Amino acid sequence: MKLADGSTISLSDAANGNIVDRGGVKVQKTAEGEIVYAASNRNASPQSYNSISTPNGGQYRVTLPDGSKAWLNAASSLTYPVEFEKKNVG
Repeated sequence: MKLADGSTISLSDAANGNIVDRGGVKVQKTAEGEIVYAASNRNASPQSYNSISTPNGGQYRVTLPDGSKAWLNAASSLTYPVEFEKKNVG
């Protein structure tokens, strides 16, 4: 996983539980192998993105802050904004 600040985290080496909790970004890895991402960085640049990629033979389920889910298979990647825009439906 590569965060917008340039830091990289190996998800395969990370223990279950909180992986990241800094700068308004929280990432957890569940016992089922799901990666749950949350952000509350109100000062993030609109062009700030995080990305997650899987190694050969790897597989991750990802839940993004807007509730959407993605399943990544081997050698795939996903790039997503640090913070999703909030829209009111009225």
